[in-house]
Amino acid sequence: MSTTHRNELPYTSSTRPDVWDALINVDTDSTGQNVHLIYSNKYVPALPHDSGTCGYWNQEHLWPQSQGVSNSGMDNTDLHHLRPVNCNVNSAHVEKRGDIARAIFYMDLRYSGSEQNTLDLVVSDCPSSVPNGAGMGYLSQLLQRHLDDPVHQEEIDRNENVCSN
Repeated sequence: MSTTHRNELPYTSSTRPDVWDALINVDTDSTGQNVHLIYSNKYVPALPHDSGTCGYWNQEHLWPQSQGVSNSGMDNTDLHHLRPVNCNVNSAHVEKRGDIARAIFYMDLRYSGSEQNTLDLVVSDCPSSVPNGAGMGYLSQLLQRHLDDPVHQEEIDRNENVCSN
């Protein structure tokens, strides 16, 4: 998968497209004016976005930085696991459980620690035993969430949009 992962976006940039721009493009409604928030399952204006005030929408790493995603590697800006959220609902993880589980499975498969500034991300039923603090769990629960919330067309469309950005 690392050979087909073509684009590395900056997290934030005022001079070229960045993760904020890509999320607006990928998670927008048909008007292009609103982004879909994953946990609260609602649309809010795409602009402005949060600049540290928690007054607007923010970005959420579905595989948290505290669990092994770097703050400078490709894993940090991978759109497959970044989603728009309301910062007051950030980390609730109650909506779209299957989508979130599949994003976490993707990160495990995609990031083996072979690229600069990345670790080997591992989904496990014993995440605390994974070296370098790069474990995420629990595998059995994530598998059940995948089964309980099957892949749907919206998720397929989002994945295709991510791949084209």
